[in-house]
Amino acid sequence: MAKKYQTSYFVFLITAGVYLLTVSPTINWRDTPEFANLSYTLGIAHPAGFPTYSLFAKLLSLFPIGSIAFRANLFSLISAAASVCFLFLTCYEILLFFNKEKEESRSLIVAIAVAMLFFVNKYCWGNAVTSEVYTLNAFFTVMIIFLAVTFIRTKDIRYFFVTAFLYGLSSGNHATVVFYLPGVLIFYLLENKEKKMSRFLWISLFFLMGFSVYAFLPLRSLTNPSFDWGNPETIANFIAHITDRKTAYSHFAGFNSFSIFLENMISYMKALNSNITVLGILFAVIGVKKLYQMRKSLFYLINTILLSNTIFFIDWNGGVQLPSYICYMILISIGIFYSLEWFGVNDYLPGRKKAEYVLLSIFSVIILINGARNFQDVSKTNIYTGEDEFKEAYLSLPENSMILVGYLYFHYRYYQDILGLRRDLALVGYGEIFSPKHFSASKLSGEFNIKYLASEKRLSKPSKILEFLSLNLGNGYRIFTEAVSKYRGLSRRLRYFDGVLFEFSESEVVSLSNSEVIKLDNYFNKKIFRFINDIEFRHDRESDFVYIQLFTDCIDYFLDYGYLDNVSYMLDSMTKVFGPDLRNSLKDNDISNMHLLLGVMSIKKGDLERAEKIFNKMIDNKEAIDEAYNKLGIISQFRENYLVAEKYFVLSIKNNPGLLDNYIRLVDIYGLLGQAGKISEINRLGHNNLLLADRKELMLKVENKR
Repeated sequence: MAKKYQTSYFVFLITAGVYLLTVSPTINWRDTPEFANLSYTLGIAHPAGFPTYSLFAKLLSLFPIGSIAFRANLFSLISAAASVCFLFLTCYEILLFFNKEKEESRSLIVAIAVAMLFFVNKYCWGNAVTSEVYTLNAFFTVMIIFLAVTFIRTKDIRYFFVTAFLYGLSSGNHATVVFYLPGVLIFYLLENKEKKMSRFLWISLFFLMGFSVYAFLPLRSLTNPSFDWGNPETIANFIAHITDRKTAYSHFAGFNSFSIFLENMISYMKALNSNITVLGILFAVIGVKKLYQMRKSLFYLINTILLSNTIFFIDWNGGVQLPSYICYMILISIGIFYSLEWFGVNDYLPGRKKAEYVLLSIFSVIILINGARNFQDVSKTNIYTGEDEFKEAYLSLPENSMILVGYLYFHYRYYQDILGLRRDLALVGYGEIFSPKHFSASKLSGEFNIKYLASEKRLSKPSKILEFLSLNLGNGYRIFTEAVSKYRGLSRRLRYFDGVLFEFSESEVVSLSNSEVIKLDNYFNKKIFRFINDIEFRHDRESDFVYIQLFTDCIDYFLDYGYLDNVSYMLDSMTKVFGPDLRNSLKDNDISNMHLLLGVMSIKKGDLERAEKIFNKMIDNKEAIDEAYNKLGIISQFRENYLVAEKYFVLSIKNNPGLLDNYIRLVDIYGLLGQAGKISEINRLGHNNLLLADRKELMLKVENKR
């Protein structure tokens, strides 16, 4: 027994020590500035709020160790190391208990090997060195399984009470643990021979005690923290926030069609093979079979966690899948143990002892290879790009400025709330304009005298932005933003300022000045040069997704103003830097966007044949099909082949009924062909599918044709 705990301490210290060598000193990308912020300010995070994470991380933030961001990163590190430690204990307990306390040395060795495989797992290691909720989610998951195993071994109902409490508490860290419930209930029913209602009520009470952590959200929101996402003070807002109604459309998006599901499964299996190899998958399959034979209750619990986590996040690859990887590790440990036992029992096998050593040696090599590879990929030592990259342009903004923020909202909030920089600037997330009921717009409005739209009008996003600008540009504010040319018609309202920031103009911009073009060109070239030559940029791969988005917006901006040579150069540079030859960080949607821009550029240059080939290839590859059909229709319009153009616009509408341009162009075509009946028909179709502002624009077009 002493050896078990001594080894667990050793596993924890080794894991924490190695992770500490690679931990980030500051904020990084995506949600990390948000969680670093909330660990100190106790604000309200994006759905589902993550109150458990905020409260636990707050405790560590009180220790004077490095910056606030570093302390938040350290909390993730400790959670990850604890997960590896308890994974070792869980595997050891399962193997030892199922073999009636025999083969202690083999159980110990196998448990250590599997814990080390999880320790070098890219998703675990990558999330251990920066502020995120995923390693704490992994810790709660492995603790639930560990306590379930302890309950089986001891039959002490108090362990199940603690399990119920931790299960409720874990929901406040990541709400997707709700999908564990069928497995937890099956485990309870199979293991609890005394089906007493009083016992079930006590277990339910302990669960509710843990789940009560969600009371933090409305209570904290009532104090009006600077970061108050969802404003969950009312029952309606609270329920909408913890169930993530804002992005409900994306839940189970990986199952929208069989082809999408198949693509996601292929991507998932590639990631699985990269993390645990084919050999690990084989051992996991053996483990599934043996676990079912040994303990059905544990079989249902572990596989419910594995399958629910995999299915819900099938279109993700990353820290969200750590619970399923914990389950894989447990199954792998069972598979390895019984494979070694099989070699030992079958005396007729030649060199069976040698086979055991070979098997463990192969597994050790896999661990070492994964560790060496992932050390380079996940290390964030001395990387400050997440904090420093956009700070200079932010600090250079004039007084009485407002920033409409998309990608960098969490970064700017961190600058203000944690670093205390430029608190005179009003930060408005685009979500506050598009979906004000999901944000605390009224609080910000009172502090900065910002005027919001009167109600949630059913307008297109560009129309909402333009209305917001009309209310505030004459209100003493200069309004800046990241490049938002993706919102139709807004490029012509933007002038380049500095870095990634553009300034909104009160009227339409007719043309860009030479100084603007040169300044934006220089900024782009400087960043591209850094991506190729700067060591910090070369190692910080997570910055790629931000710059791919921002650069694509800048290209679209130049394209709208007709600077085609600049567009061609930028597209070529992005392909070289982010493509497979160098950083290999372009996602499918990034490639689609770049192909679309390349095709539009070819149209503007008059090279219709090249554009046609690009859009047909996009359709073959199923890239932005609605846009590709629309552009093929435009090409046919240029060629005055109106019947073919009609066919393409109708196909585009079938793939995306909400694309206004198709309806406008069909009205033009039917007007030229003298088909008044079809104009009325397309007007009715548009009325059913378009947003209010787009419907008005379509109706105006129809009236002009009549």
